[in-house]
Amino acid sequence: MQDYDQAYDFETFQSSANQKQATIIELPSLESRRKNKYKQKLKFWTVCFSVFLASGIGVGGFLFSQAKLAEYTYHAAMIGKKLEEFKNQNEQLRIKLISNSKGVSSDSTSVNSKEDYVEVIAIPAGDKAELS
Repeated sequence: MQDYDQAYDFETFQSSANQKQATIIELPSLESRRKNKYKQKLKFWTVCFSVFLASGIGVGGFLFSQAKLAEYTYHAAMIGKKLEEFKNQNEQLRIKLISNSKGVSSDSTSVNSKEDYVEVIAIPAGDKAELS
């Protein structure tokens, strides 16, 4: 029998058997699969919550900026109205100042009144004119 053992090298067969055992993949246990599934669900819900929160912040920021824009527009319109009023007052005061400097009474504030117009009359050379 020793001759048969020498004719065949059993170690080569045994090493190939070990190689096959090394390629066998073991399935994870039920508990580790549950943990992995729980971690995956946790990651999924964390991502969903993060997306929802980011969307909420974005929409909230947009609405806040629109409210601020409306407020600033309102204030700009009010300041524009005040500016127009001040321009009108300035024009009225300027007209009063011009009329006072010409000697016209301060009671007449209308620009288009007949008293504000000056009519030039030509006087012949031999006639005398008096100002009253």
